[in-house]
Amino acid sequence: MELPQLRWACRRGMLELDLIFEAYVNKHYSEASKEEQESFQRLLDSHDQELFDWLVKRQTCPPQHTQMVKILLEHTIHD
Repeated sequence: MELPQLRWACRRGMLELDLIFEAYVNKHYSEASKEEQESFQRLLDSHDQELFDWLVKRQTCPPQHTQMVKILLEHTIHD
């Protein structure tokens, strides 16, 4: 996915998600491995409410997204 398309895909219906995703793309995406970039792109296919619940740990995320959610939370805390 091209960067402009990715930035558009990061625009969600929740400000909290927008802030987390945009910060990751702006600061870390270009440095990430191809596997991590692909994982992030797959994560963006999820519904906003699911994403929010996973990020605030209301629900356990599916195994295919666990590592990417962990990465996003680490970057959110340390940035």
